[in-house]
Amino acid sequence: KYRFLEERPSVYIKRNISKYWEPFHPNPHFPSYPSGHSAFGACAYKILEHYFGSNYAFTDHSHKGQKAFMGEPRSFNSLEEMAIENANSRLYLGVHYRKDCEAGFKLGVTVADKILSIYKNKAAT
Repeated sequence: KYRFLEERPSVYIKRNISKYWEPFHPNPHFPSYPSGHSAFGACAYKILEHYFGSNYAFTDHSHKGQKAFMGEPRSFNSLEEMAIENANSRLYLGVHYRKDCEAGFKLGVTVADKILSIYKNKAAT
């Protein structure tokens, strides 16, 4: 993040569009690119998919009774579908640009592939 020093959308909007605008979620006080949230979610999905398969449909009840998602369960056809929604959520909250989310997602998949490769090599020895 500190190599690229990409400002958050809220900083740009407040400086160039409206000083009164507020994002739906407070922005962290560090650079935007790439999205760590997107990277963590993508890494988790890829590793879980390795064990549970790519057609793992499920319903997430973790937001039940909370304001997020109006407290309703979220159903997904795959872990990847959930990870994509997770990455996009940062864009909708005004915390990241789309490029941040896409780069974070790609980074997370790359990290997961490396972890799975190391695990596979160690298991073979």
